[in-house]
Amino acid sequence: MLFDLQDSACPLQFEVDVCVVGAGPAGITIAKELMTSGLKVCLAESGGLAEETETQALYSGTSIGHPMVLTEGRHRIFGGSATRWGGKSVVLDTIDFETRDWVKNSGWPIAANELQPYYERAKNISNFPEPWLDDADGLDSIGRKIPDFHSSDVRPYVWRCASRDLPRTWKTYFSLGYKSSFDWARAYGPELIGGQNTFVVLHANVTAMTEDNGTGSIREATFKALNGNKLRVRSRMFVLACSGIDNARIALNFPAPLLSKINNSDNLGRYFAQHPSGTILSVRATEAQALKLQKTFNIFCRPPIYPVQYQLGFALSETAMRRHRILNASAWLQYSASEDSPWAAARRLRDAVRTRRFSISAFKDTAKIFSNAGNTISGAFKKYVSAFELIIPNPRIDVIINLEQEPDRESRIRLTDEVDAIGLRQASVDWRISELERKTARVFAEALARVFDHLKLGTPEFPDWLSSTNPLRGSDLAGNYHFIGATRMGESARDGVVDANCRAYGVNNLFFAGASVFPTAGHANPTLTIIALAVRLSDHLRNALRMGDA
Repeated sequence: MLFDLQDSACPLQFEVDVCVVGAGPAGITIAKELMTSGLKVCLAESGGLAEETETQALYSGTSIGHPMVLTEGRHRIFGGSATRWGGKSVVLDTIDFETRDWVKNSGWPIAANELQPYYERAKNISNFPEPWLDDADGLDSIGRKIPDFHSSDVRPYVWRCASRDLPRTWKTYFSLGYKSSFDWARAYGPELIGGQNTFVVLHANVTAMTEDNGTGSIREATFKALNGNKLRVRSRMFVLACSGIDNARIALNFPAPLLSKINNSDNLGRYFAQHPSGTILSVRATEAQALKLQKTFNIFCRPPIYPVQYQLGFALSETAMRRHRILNASAWLQYSASEDSPWAAARRLRDAVRTRRFSISAFKDTAKIFSNAGNTISGAFKKYVSAFELIIPNPRIDVIINLEQEPDRESRIRLTDEVDAIGLRQASVDWRISELERKTARVFAEALARVFDHLKLGTPEFPDWLSSTNPLRGSDLAGNYHFIGATRMGESARDGVVDANCRAYGVNNLFFAGASVFPTAGHANPTLTIIALAVRLSDHLRNALRMGDA
């Protein structure tokens, strides 16, 4: 059932078995997994069915560390950031779960093989209905081969994206070009809204959680809409699934007696990380080399026409990580059209049409497009009809890295004295990047340069920041909106905020979902692991409630 807290017809109170705060991929997955259990579930979402400026402004806060903008990369809307994400789905490497003596604060309280069955369920929920082919077979199925890198430090790495449609219909095949990635709200929203025991509440911002007479359990949560309407939800279990920053921010706003239980070891908000991303090589290539690079390392067979999209890039080998005592990392090739190319001209003309701001340059761009009509038509066919890779003549070629971060206790989220429109104190984020990240990027870049030399596919050039001792700038490495670690999983309250089942230490019935529970995150895009952990948490909640352990 669907309710809107901004509507006066919305009930003022619910009594349920599980209250899930946040309707992004994690929250929707948990609610979906519990639907058939007979349990009553309230799924509360801060936003509505479309993005709204006033609601999005609730993310406002302060960055006092490495540059980042707190309102970017997060979306207060039913479906969360999956309404905007790129769709890349990968699993963490086995080494990411291990304690590494050269990586401080590394190691999960669960092993990689414990998560494996949940990864398989997560793939299905993420719209991969068929088992994954291994990397070589997957690329072979679309006529692509993985070259021999002749390297013990670098291995091929494959990302996958699923079709946006569940199920796929005739409209899928007649949609032109690249469409948005798989959206949990679009796929599972109607099912949740139609459920008799599932209460989806929009515009519901959690403002407080009330402890049950000092028992170490939460009795109820209070929600408030921007128009002042309030809702109380009494529940046996509560799950915060509000993104990697707001999970910590909301908990830090709890009343002191409850906060002291969760934060007994002062770990809440600490160990905040992302996957720093930036250019570690630029590749000078001939026209023939650039063509071969784009045919080999690219995004292939985009959905919706194809059920699985593949992208081939690079990753560090476990051998390299252990030998050089560095972190995990992956990289991909970015091809950019030059400013005097017909593709850049078409982009500028598109922007001029959208903004209705025309000048003499618009006429020049139109002439550029028509004078290169053959290449333009061919490229447009690839991008909008065949849904295969776009080939850019003589592109700029950059190697973009995604880096694991060493968990740093001083990289953290605190609260400021500023309050948002619903009365919660805003976040101040002190995001830090260590020299181990720079060392990892440098070793990886040097190894990749040897791979390009072996493949005879261009001449790599290194950016200055790799070998510099100057502080890193935002233009060197930037965040990529993967917010990690601020409610991390640990063996005990001494080294984490939640236990192996994602339950908050010190509180019997509060759980966290999302990348904020990752102790370390490798280099992999986190969404598939978020879903796997959400499925695992759903099983735990179901079993605990059946046993009366609430």
